[in-house]
Amino acid sequence: MLIIQFSDYIDTNDFPVEIIQSFKHNTYLIDCELREYERINNITSNYPVLSMQSNEDCGYIDVYERHTTSYTTVLAEDTLAPLIEKLDLLEALQPQILCISWQMDRNYIIDYRIQKLIEAGNMVVCAGGNQDLPVIDITPVAVDGVIKVGGNLHNGFYQNWIDLYDITLPNEPNSNKAVHEVCELMSNKRLELDYELGFYSESHVRSAPWPLRLAQTPSKETKFYEFMPVSNLRYIAGEHLLPVKPGDQASVLSGSIPLDSFVEPRFIDLENKMPRGITFDPDVGWLYGTFKYKEDMFHRILADINGQLFEYHIISCDADNKLSYEECKEKYYNREYNMPPFNIREYWVPMSRPVKLLEPGDPFIRTYNLNDLHLYRSMS
Repeated sequence: MLIIQFSDYIDTNDFPVEIIQSFKHNTYLIDCELREYERINNITSNYPVLSMQSNEDCGYIDVYERHTTSYTTVLAEDTLAPLIEKLDLLEALQPQILCISWQMDRNYIIDYRIQKLIEAGNMVVCAGGNQDLPVIDITPVAVDGVIKVGGNLHNGFYQNWIDLYDITLPNEPNSNKAVHEVCELMSNKRLELDYELGFYSESHVRSAPWPLRLAQTPSKETKFYEFMPVSNLRYIAGEHLLPVKPGDQASVLSGSIPLDSFVEPRFIDLENKMPRGITFDPDVGWLYGTFKYKEDMFHRILADINGQLFEYHIISCDADNKLSYEECKEKYYNREYNMPPFNIREYWVPMSRPVKLLEPGDPFIRTYNLNDLHLYRSMS
């Protein structure tokens, strides 16, 4: 049920939702849930809604949607005035979960107020948008500290395709709807996250792993992932292999053996260091560097994030005599994996500094790898 307050008197006889109880100051308790996006949108579009929140203290910021269409540039200052006033009022209230299911072009006036709401102790949950655009260009989801919610596949991509969301909701393509269900799960303390890797797209390239935090019952089993053979002594670009966020507990172990002495990966001893020349930072989840070996090697990497285990199998070999995937599959990869094989991007000439995929909020440069056309940023 939702508690809703209107800025003016309304005729309750024609109200589209059952009113359970009436209060002072045009406030009502109505029979509606946060996940009922269409009904909420109908109410906020046709009635002068001042504020709305659930019985579980989950607020719904709707002012912007009532004045503009989804994802548009606002030119008139008076259009933003009601939203600014609403955000300022929320800052003075008790901290709560704030559900934001709208986007606009980057607006630092609004971003500043969203940041103040976070500093006041509110949990701000924002939809990531449905336009396949980087969240760094969108308000308010670009603000540091908000919980970013993405929908499922949209035009072949997860929204937005370049970003790592805090939560992705399976089976819901519209992130503006997904954020409602996520907020309801959070307010009822029923939100569970399952960590896994996917792909940026369904193309045959199968490159750039896509770390996901899915709003569903987590699997307790180790998740296995394989990679196409990569060259020794060549620089490999950053691969995001672990969906790590600030506050997560993450660790990485690895073990390597010559391919001539191959045994089942479960028998390869693990230690607290990476293959020679490789960096895998568990604080950010990125792998990059150079496999500094002169012989063909099999690498087993085991990562742990909040108790969920990820195991990666990578073969590094001579660049001029690189094994085909078919050879590797038959002899070394002959087991069940959670995803088809990933490509690891590699370069002929080592770079002066490592590069990684663009992350929201980072200073970035836009350069293209002609093999898969992904955006990169410099790494300090």
